[in-house]
Amino acid sequence: MGIEGSVALSFITQYWALGAALATGAWLIRNRYYNGLNKYPGPSMASLTDLWRLWEVWGRQSEVTHRKLHAQYGDVVRLGPNTLSFADPKALKTIYGLNKGFVKSDFYIVQQGVSKGGGLATLFSTTDNTFHAQLRRCVNSAFSMSALVQYEPFVTNTIKLFFEQTERLYVNNADGCDFVRWLQFYAFDVIGEVTYSKRHGFLERNEDVDGIVDYLGNLFLYVAPIGQIPWLDRLFLKNPIYLKLSEWGIVDATNPIVKFARARMAERLGLTEMDNDASKPLLPITDTGAGGHTSPDLLSKFLAARDSRPEFMSDKLVLAMAVSMAFAGSETTAISLSAVFYNLLRNPAILARLRAEIDDAARRAPSRTTSWAS
Repeated sequence: MGIEGSVALSFITQYWALGAALATGAWLIRNRYYNGLNKYPGPSMASLTDLWRLWEVWGRQSEVTHRKLHAQYGDVVRLGPNTLSFADPKALKTIYGLNKGFVKSDFYIVQQGVSKGGGLATLFSTTDNTFHAQLRRCVNSAFSMSALVQYEPFVTNTIKLFFEQTERLYVNNADGCDFVRWLQFYAFDVIGEVTYSKRHGFLERNEDVDGIVDYLGNLFLYVAPIGQIPWLDRLFLKNPIYLKLSEWGIVDATNPIVKFARARMAERLGLTEMDNDASKPLLPITDTGAGGHTSPDLLSKFLAARDSRPEFMSDKLVLAMAVSMAFAGSETTAISLSAVFYNLLRNPAILARLRAEIDDAARRAPSRTTSWAS
């Protein structure tokens, strides 16, 4: 090493801490005044680093904090160096309208599933407007009102089983019922029927089959805070080395929902093997669709879209759409139903009025369920 090199090394050794402090200070000042967002009110720490928001979300009470901040500062609050929160509903059309110039953040990419070492982009998790538009054109017909009515028998099947199992397992049961979890089981089996014409088996077995419910719960606890600083996901769940090992089959980074969807696709396509063990039933399932594979479930719609647009709608996209149904439809349905029952029980007068209406309809109906048409 020459004299200049020795001097430089000595300088770095002596002043590295000062250099790091100056760099950090410059970075924080840049964050504070980034794009002129310092004109918007909010917590001082939030303007300096996204770590403030990550910490708030990690505590699972961020919505309470957000309401307090809007009550204090008004309709627009700064929640990060490059993040604003809007409380005025009029902002929805501007932010979410087509061709308004706003793009989705990498928060959504954190929520992508993984299969064979690659992410599964969906309508929800993609940040590519062109990809989103093409995929939407492919699957729009699956979510039209006429198509949704076709799925109604699948829902009715699971409702009937839900009634039967509720009576068998919980009527006169001194231990009571964890109703929130029971509603999760119901929601997952409904999605299984609507998507694949097969129930996962949650209601039949009264257990979290293959740990799917717990898996999703833990995943949401991960993506919510990590989504505030999305590049952290590249260090954890979507680490490039880990994904490459998954692609080579050395490790398995595939979640149980993706595995179940792959197995159902293999069955539907008449394949003996779609992936390593995809020919084997990965979960106990109940075939509920009349007419086998001709039943008008969501998977059949996605496969039809693949057949009509094979240049875009690949098997991977069919898989991604099938998987996204479990993410989008099960947990949200269970949460909504739980909230409905919770608020009904807290308001006895409204509950009594609803029960009277249901009892009146039941006396006039031939079955315990009703249909969209009626």
